[in-house]
Amino acid sequence: MRHSVEFYLCLIQGIPSRTVNYDNKQREQRIETDRLYAFKILSVLSDQLKIHSHDHSLNLFINETSSDKPFETSVNIELQYCLDHAIHHQSLIKVGLKELNLSNLVGSHFGVGHSPLKYESSLEKNQSSF
Repeated sequence: MRHSVEFYLCLIQGIPSRTVNYDNKQREQRIETDRLYAFKILSVLSDQLKIHSHDHSLNLFINETSSDKPFETSVNIELQYCLDHAIHHQSLIKVGLKELNLSNLVGSHFGVGHSPLKYESSLEKNQSSF
C-alpha cells in the first residue's frame, strides 16, 4: 500500500510545478510501519486532491536521466494512472491473501478494476431481467 500512496504523493507534489517524474518519488517507509502516520498521510493526500484543479496539463518525465522531451499529460490522466497502479498492486495483495487463506480480510471488490466491476454488474442486471 505504501508504494501506491507514494505515486499519489509524487503526483500531488508535482502539480504546482506541472512536472511529474515517478522515478523521483520519495520513499516513505514510515507509511508501512506507523499506522497513525499512514492515516495522517492519507488524510493530507485526500485534502490535497480536493484542493488542486485536475484539468490542467503536466509534463511527465519517464526517468531522471532522460534527455528526451517530457510527455504531455494531465492531472486527470495521471490520477487515473495512479488509481490503475494501486488496483494492480491491490490485486497482487489479494492473491497473496488468498494463498495464505486470509482473503476474508478484504472485500470481494478489492483489487478489481472499474471495467470488470461494470461488466459483472451488467451480467447481474441481465440475469435479474429473466
